[in-house]
Amino acid sequence: MPNSPENYNFITWVWVVGLSILGGMARTVVNITKDMSMMNIFRMFMVDIIVSIFIGFVTFFLCQAAGLDMLWTIAFVSLTAHMGTRVLVIYEERVYAYFKNKENDKL
Repeated sequence: MPNSPENYNFITWVWVVGLSILGGMARTVVNITKDMSMMNIFRMFMVDIIVSIFIGFVTFFLCQAAGLDMLWTIAFVSLTAHMGTRVLVIYEERVYAYFKNKENDKL
């Protein structure tokens, strides 16, 4: 029988979600060192966690579909959960710079 979400035990879901949350928390630690309000830090934390969990699930299922060993799966879930939020930061900075340049061109 092929693997489906119902076939994995509770512990598997706990470590997938846990590693994903840890990956998302890395960006929050960086935000705390910046001059941001607590409300913005909390908002960014929630977005990072939601994105990290989603990316962690997708990575987990891709690794399982590829037949990778659980140790490789753990490594990939951790890395992609962190890098997923990092990619969002890069995308956000580029979009902000693009619109800022557009605004300056109008002036």
